[in-house]
Amino acid sequence: MEKLTIGQVARSAEVTVETVRYYEREGLIENPPRSDSGYRQYPEKTVEQLRFISNAKSLGFSLHEVRQLLQLLSKQDSTSEGLIAFITKKIDQLNEKINDMSEARNSLENLLEGCEASQPLGNSPLLPALGWMG
Repeated sequence: MEKLTIGQVARSAEVTVETVRYYEREGLIENPPRSDSGYRQYPEKTVEQLRFISNAKSLGFSLHEVRQLLQLLSKQDSTSEGLIAFITKKIDQLNEKINDMSEARNSLENLLEGCEASQPLGNSPLLPALGWMG
């Protein structure tokens, strides 16, 4: 089994060296053994772990949720049921955020109706709607 330097791991996983160190401090990846000269020596599986974390983050999971996912996956007796429930919960959270953002967008669009760009800013109906009492 080949041992990798932190730079090699970071390049292979397409993350920064600081990201590797941060995930190590946060316990998302294992602390690697060190060589006699003090350099970290990462196993190849670290690259896979970092890619997993990056993929999970790109799907909207927070680092706290990634930690929960890793704990779920580390259980020997786990079934897909737990993972399905976890992902379903995340989908529900994302749908709620999408609804909240759609409502915010609609509210902003309604604020713009009837506003004229040539109107003096002090007379704009947008300011009181945004809570500006100036």
